[in-house]
Amino acid sequence: DLKDNDNFFELGGNSLMVSQISLKYYQKYEIRVSVKDFMENPTISDQSTYLFYALGGERSNNPSDYLTY
Repeated sequence: DLKDNDNFFELGGNSLMVSQISLKYYQKYEIRVSVKDFMENPTISDQSTYLFYALGGERSNNPSDYLTY
């Protein structure tokens, strides 16, 4: 089972996978996420917060507010 704070890279993720995910983000949301951005935000929780702000969202004190499964 995946958890909000599981690290993408510790679960076997790599830069090729990041490139594929980044392309999906661009196709769906028209935002670019670099490998560096992904490495700085490697968990589901980090990614959801990053995407929320990149899409112009407002700050919440609870990052899990942005998670959708």
